[in-house]
Amino acid sequence: MDLRVAIYNQMFGINGRSLVSNLYGHWAVHFQENPRRIYGRVNLESTVRIINESGADIVGICEVLEGQEAGLRDLLGNRGYNYLCFGDGHRTRHSNLVVKAALASKLEFEDRTLEATEKIGVEFPVENHIGGGGGFVYGYFPGLYLNTLVVHFASPKTKKLHKSCF
Repeated sequence: MDLRVAIYNQMFGINGRSLVSNLYGHWAVHFQENPRRIYGRVNLESTVRIINESGADIVGICEVLEGQEAGLRDLLGNRGYNYLCFGDGHRTRHSNLVVKAALASKLEFEDRTLEATEKIGVEFPVENHIGGGGGFVYGYFPGLYLNTLVVHFASPKTKKLHKSCF
């Protein structure tokens, strides 16, 4: 069986294709107090189009913003990604929204995120600020005997996470 696995940092679903839109988008996410203004900059259809074009069977998605879960579940489910789980990371500074990581798959898997977090002994977020850890999910694919981790690591300045994992 051929299996395609991909990881995509969707940057909250904002347009990151130019420096100006990237900077403005990150400002909106991290420094905007009104979540509706943040969500107004988001284009989940673009995220799902890129994932669909990858042809991947399993996809890790970084920088999913709290409130995007249902939209991603619907849009990805329409393209055959019927299995999806999310793991929490740090919160945005002003709107207090959780930044998450996700695991989406066309193949059935078991969400073992909580079990893995307990074994590592560190919960995400390691530190609740920008760069404090963008989420962690762990899925096990029993039919393939495959373990899959999606980790959006904390900044290298956050030594606590790196020492605990390695």
